[in-house]
Amino acid sequence: MASSPSRMETVLPHLHMPQILHIIFLSGAGTHTVEIKAIREDSGKEAMTLSIYKSYGGKLLTELNPKMLLAESEATSDRSSTSINMEALVGGLYVVLLSCDKPGVEGKFKIICTTNKEEPKMTGLVKQTVVRRSQWDPAKGRCGGYGKSENPQFSLDLPEGEHQVEVVLNRIDKKMEDGIIFWVFKHDGDLSKLAKVATADAVGASPFIKGHTVDGKFNLNEGKYMIMCSIQATDSEAKFTLTTSIEGTTSKKT
Repeated sequence: MASSPSRMETVLPHLHMPQILHIIFLSGAGTHTVEIKAIREDSGKEAMTLSIYKSYGGKLLTELNPKMLLAESEATSDRSSTSINMEALVGGLYVVLLSCDKPGVEGKFKIICTTNKEEPKMTGLVKQTVVRRSQWDPAKGRCGGYGKSENPQFSLDLPEGEHQVEVVLNRIDKKMEDGIIFWVFKHDGDLSKLAKVATADAVGASPFIKGHTVDGKFNLNEGKYMIMCSIQATDSEAKFTLTTSIEGTTSKKT
């Protein structure tokens, strides 16, 4: 006897075209009967299209490969909703893309996924990059040397979910005589500067190199972090950029 349908709703605040929205994980043996429905919650009249792609690794799609497209909703006169029905979807990872027929549209909507078996896990995917400019400056107490708190620090506040975070430290003048490194610390405070640090407490760190650029990738959960950028010499005055790229999920299953 078939189990009762499972229902999952996720609400995201904006509709941009195109936007990779949700990843769905279906486990268990056999196949699933799945309905995915998008419902607008504002007065927008643009036609919407749902597309579902097979996903490998659960990451944002960097290109739309027609060979990975499994299904797409049909155009209807109803501009308030659109849906996909699939009778035999095997367990795995899938990315759902919601787009509309005009560029630059913003609106509020929700995605509903219903299956005939267990509850699907559905989260929103995001990717964003932030570039910050700063400098090591001994005169301002911002060049304390290797692993000292008297160095530039940058807050990082991650939303719910799991995230792959890539951090790149780049010395702008391209000089390579001093070693550079950065550390990532978990920080539960008010995101003010860490007064004391112990590098052994870091949840991640880049290599220490004599060069103008160093980077690192880290898998981090939601929470508050502090990134501290250090240069080897205590008398160096040098400008740099810190680029942080975050890819992950915007929410957890509710």
